[in-house]
Amino acid sequence: MACTGEGVEDTRRWSRRRTRLRSYGDDGHGQEIRKKKKEKGKKKNIELRDKSHEREVSAPSTIDSFKFERVVIQGKEYRSDILISPDENVSPWDREVLHTIQSVDLEDILKHKPDLIIIGTGTIGNLKLAEDVKPYLGEKGIELIAHKSEKAIDTYRQLRNQERVLLLLHVGD
Repeated sequence: MACTGEGVEDTRRWSRRRTRLRSYGDDGHGQEIRKKKKEKGKKKNIELRDKSHEREVSAPSTIDSFKFERVVIQGKEYRSDILISPDENVSPWDREVLHTIQSVDLEDILKHKPDLIIIGTGTIGNLKLAEDVKPYLGEKGIELIAHKSEKAIDTYRQLRNQERVLLLLHVGD
């Protein structure tokens, strides 16, 4: 008996069709799986939109917008921590320890002679103050306010014209 190959070809064709049906969901199961994946994706997108670091904040005239890891001041984008002096000059702000402010970090800042220092502690408030910071500034007669960065921007907006205010803004988490 000679093999013509017709049966083999039919089997291959049926196998390809069955694979195609599964991948396109024509057999019912694939469609259900795709729907579940889409629903999971939608839930993730909704959760991301609800997170505070995705919201844009309206800010004072010098600050155009603030988002997680990004602040725009007078049209210029900054992706690292910044200092806005009482004269509204913007400069980078560096610290010894990444997520901690120590009194050593504030020594250079005092040359601006602020009456009030507002610290934006990040989108979710990860920047912490060392225990010696408040007493150190108290000795110098400088008031200190620390909030999450969004609220710090709002506080800065309200108080910047009333006294010499310096804003330290952590743009990360």
